[in-house]
Amino acid sequence: MAGSLRTRLALPLPLAVALALAACGGGSGSTGLIVPESAVLAEVRRDGTCAASDGVTYCATNSGAAVSPGGQSANAPVDMAGAPTPCTPEDGTCSGDSLGFVVHGFAEGAACASAVRPSGSGASWSTGPLVPVGNGPSQVEVSYPAELSPADAEIALLCFETAPTALPAHVETLAEARPDVVFVPPAP
Repeated sequence: MAGSLRTRLALPLPLAVALALAACGGGSGSTGLIVPESAVLAEVRRDGTCAASDGVTYCATNSGAAVSPGGQSANAPVDMAGAPTPCTPEDGTCSGDSLGFVVHGFAEGAACASAVRPSGSGASWSTGPLVPVGNGPSQVEVSYPAELSPADAEIALLCFETAPTALPAHVETLAEARPDVVFVPPAP
């Protein structure tokens, strides 16, 4: 009797373990895999599109194919007069702190803030002040920390459909700020 009970329990146990593991794998189309934010940033920059990860939509700038599910898009880097400005460490054309983003498609009550870190460092991001956006194209200037020049910076724009009351001064990942959309220009 003990042998037959053991046999009856041995078959369902692996099945129960397999079902439990499958349930932990995510749902609603999720693969259950966690993709590093740096990989998502590289993907949208490379493909000129948008991708969702960790509950946040990441979109490239300057691309007609990069429109968020909410209909928002952005151009960057731009000078604050709205003219596209090439900004790479190799060409040295980044000067001053007059570079920014022009965002489109946000409704009244939305806000965006720049995020900056040393290019290629994987360091935490310094966030700029929240800027109200909406009702047409809106410009958001990039705020650089004193120790970081625009030529040496990786920039992103955190956008919120409903402006938060506050934003942390530093975040390890852009998703940590819980934006609705993150816009990233071409690779620094």
